[in-house]
Amino acid sequence: MTMARAGIDRAVSDLVARCHVGVDANSLISDVVARLRRVLTVDAAFGAPVDPATLLFTGAVLWQIPPEAASQFLSNEYLEDDVNKFRSLASERSPAATLDGATGNHRPGSARYREIMAPMGLGDELRVALRSGGVCWGFLCLHREEATAGFTEAETRLVTRVAPHVGEGLRRALLVGEAIASPESHGPGILVLDADGSLVATTPAGDRWLWELAGPDQPVGSLPVAVEAVLARLKALRGAAEPLEVQPRVRVRTRSGRWAVLHASEMAGLGARRHTAVVVEPAAPTELAPIILLAYGLTPREAEVARLVLQGKPTKVISWELRISQHTVEDHLKAIFNKVGVGSRGELTARVLSEHYSREPKAGMHD
Repeated sequence: MTMARAGIDRAVSDLVARCHVGVDANSLISDVVARLRRVLTVDAAFGAPVDPATLLFTGAVLWQIPPEAASQFLSNEYLEDDVNKFRSLASERSPAATLDGATGNHRPGSARYREIMAPMGLGDELRVALRSGGVCWGFLCLHREEATAGFTEAETRLVTRVAPHVGEGLRRALLVGEAIASPESHGPGILVLDADGSLVATTPAGDRWLWELAGPDQPVGSLPVAVEAVLARLKALRGAAEPLEVQPRVRVRTRSGRWAVLHASEMAGLGARRHTAVVVEPAAPTELAPIILLAYGLTPREAEVARLVLQGKPTKVISWELRISQHTVEDHLKAIFNKVGVGSRGELTARVLSEHYSREPKAGMHD
């Protein structure tokens, strides 16, 4: 698709403005894909918000991609050697890269192309990490149908240009309190999965969490993307040289606006077959506070100060623990209050731990 430069600039400006409105992550990604299709050819697309601490997917938006392909892409991301891995792009100097560029226009050099994309009739792909404030909040992958010509350098620059704004939109999405009717309040749930990833058993609370975690277009009988992500990560860690000491975990905001944390671990005692348990439980303040502080755009040092404030520590103790002057602590606090939109330590605690940890999410966004 071609468009005059003025038209492209207007479309990009509209897209950037949309990223700063404050909508939920899946709606934002869907809208971004739709708007990008107005200025460049996109035949299929995949987008996902992530937990910025672990880079595990917390959801997925698919356009013209079969839902069952999501598991294949996850397996490729965590279990196979390949080019342009999302986790690599998250820390690369340039956040965007094409398949053709990474393979020297020899697409079969990529296992992802050979095993997943080519059978679907897809050719080149353009992947981009959606970063804002030095933090990765999600990923986007645009596909072209199989053809000799792939994404151009100009198209890559265009996507790179809008990527930080989409990342900013995903950051803000964590602070948006969209909620719909949800089942009754529930505690931890357990999902037991077979070696092939099929669901073997659940507790009653596990069933309710599956409802909470389900995506808007998730096929009946399939697992939520966040569950598949921790399973794929656990499988990847099993092959690591070092002992598996830290179980993969991901924090997710569910369809009702609750915050949950998922963690996966291997099970024993169920016969010869290997089983995995995924525990889903309400996110405790200690789990939730770091991601919320990141979402408010705090610098690493400001986040350290805020974390200690949330623990109830006075300025003198914060100064001693961080080895900075009390005057510097107070300067950091002023910056923190300004970014979070509060005027005191008590208001900061209420904003981070009450409004966002609450089971009844509040509408609106605080930036």
